[in-house]
Amino acid sequence: MELPPLDDEFAADLGHASLEELKEKIKTELKERFDHEYERRMKLKVLDEIIDRTPLVIPERLLEGLIQRDLEALREAGRELSEEEKEEYRKRKTRQLKRELVLDAIKKREGLGLSDEEFEELLKEEAEKRGMNLAKLRGLLEREGGLERFRRELEDERVLDFLYKHAKIKRREKQEKRKGERKGNG
Repeated sequence: MELPPLDDEFAADLGHASLEELKEKIKTELKERFDHEYERRMKLKVLDEIIDRTPLVIPERLLEGLIQRDLEALREAGRELSEEEKEEYRKRKTRQLKRELVLDAIKKREGLGLSDEEFEELLKEEAEKRGMNLAKLRGLLEREGGLERFRRELEDERVLDFLYKHAKIKRREKQEKRKGERKGNG
């Protein structure tokens, strides 16, 4: 396979005026993607910090029932987990349930649920992003059982945005560095 030369002609083939413009566009898109991922991770860290500070116990029977259901689905698909994998899965499932409970509680307390009108508007926006009409997207989501899941994801994102905006985030590496400097100077 022979690659074309990386030049203005190559950039023009991709719809850009110059190679420099193409490079700038790629750089901008990568930065936006990185920033979005960073913000997403920070939002989840804020949520996890709240969970860690909240005395929240998941009823054992509920947790076991959900885990057994999931493990049965895996067995039916021909996948069996080792004891170590089961323990790791148990931790992840517990964290997931705590996240859901905390998100729901904050959503209710702060009135962050979506009205039907807001949901409809966001559904329209999603249809436009996907290049489909609203009825087609709604039908697709309803067939997959995903309409309510989509609504929940939107509401969860709204709660995460709320938490992120109100969080007082401190950078730990700077704090640790300062502590080390104080000890060295003390």
